[in-house]
Amino acid sequence: MTIGRDGWKNRHAMARMDRWRRCPRRWKRRARPLVPEDSGADANHPFTIAAFPNENPVLSGGRRISGWKKVEGKSGLWQTTIPEVRERKWYFRQLFINGRRKQRARTPNDGYFQAVGDYLAENPVSFKYHDGDIKKEWAGAGAEVIALHKWIDLRQFVRAVDETNRIVTLSANIAQHVKEPDARYYVENAPDALDSPGEWHLDRKTGVLSYQAEADEDLNNAEVIAPFIQSALLKAEGNFAAGKQVQHVVLRGLTFAHTDWTLPEKGYLDTQAAVHVRGDILLEGA
Repeated sequence: MTIGRDGWKNRHAMARMDRWRRCPRRWKRRARPLVPEDSGADANHPFTIAAFPNENPVLSGGRRISGWKKVEGKSGLWQTTIPEVRERKWYFRQLFINGRRKQRARTPNDGYFQAVGDYLAENPVSFKYHDGDIKKEWAGAGAEVIALHKWIDLRQFVRAVDETNRIVTLSANIAQHVKEPDARYYVENAPDALDSPGEWHLDRKTGVLSYQAEADEDLNNAEVIAPFIQSALLKAEGNFAAGKQVQHVVLRGLTFAHTDWTLPEKGYLDTQAAVHVRGDILLEGA
């Protein structure tokens, strides 16, 4: 990747010059923002951040995961332990292996379950499920219900399961205007949902990451990356009111990858346009 300025101003004249600096690949916890001082001279002389010829730079918000071992007696199952997850310093809901996003353990593998009728209680909400769809051991184990309501989706954790009456209690409330009876839903990261090649499961209590390998995958020779950075990969911090905007900046041939957003402890309900979900490219005053 190269960073260059084409055209610089001084007190006497604008002299055209090309300055390029090649940057090595780096893994960072936080990206440096673009500020007004980074602006190019004008539209014909921009500040350029571009791929070096014949290279494909990746601006990654992730971190490599290693230390994988095959699990004896479990065909294709690999595991590694991540101390930061066990210590509640890191958690992720996306996983990339050799450049491909992998499916977090999901049930059902295809299609959806369907709630029985409307929600039964509020704050936190609960609903009735069909026999066999929800299991008691999922409560408090990091299992996440993703329900589809009208124009939004709900993402909450399984907090309690009444198997006798087939009632599951989730982790937060739901706004009345987005409730939907007989809602479709599926469950991710349930401990026993890891049943298909290409799926993975993360145990928050133990820090154990499990992956069911696809054919010919060897995790000792694979690039495994999970999102780590907790801020935007690219930020521009200008101020239009003060006349200090970030402008005349060109990005070319760059890939932004390996990002996620943090799901709150009580889950998330998207009421409109995902307004509370953090973006990975944030431009202000630009």
